[in-house]
Amino acid sequence: MTIKIIRHRPSGIDVPDDVTLPFRLEVNLQPPEFMQVAFVCLYGGSEEIVAKGASREDLDRFVNDLKLRDHPRLRWMRVTAPDGTVEMYGYSRLLQGGS
Repeated sequence: MTIKIIRHRPSGIDVPDDVTLPFRLEVNLQPPEFMQVAFVCLYGGSEEIVAKGASREDLDRFVNDLKLRDHPRLRWMRVTAPDGTVEMYGYSRLLQGGS
């Protein structure tokens, strides 16, 4: 499995994009409930993870290992393939008025 974390605000990771890894994962999570004010002040209100992978299977394994699809703080998740195809998760909750 080849995964590279490009950005994760709470960890201070913010490295240049890796063009050798063609698949991109973006995850946006709500701040932890007990830390909302501090999280907004420190990180702008969201926990953001951006990762690149060598294949869609690598990203799926990463998402499954971290249980991101069912994460209680998940706002949305987006996977972009090298051909520009975008798959989005969690957007329906936003459109229905959820957070």
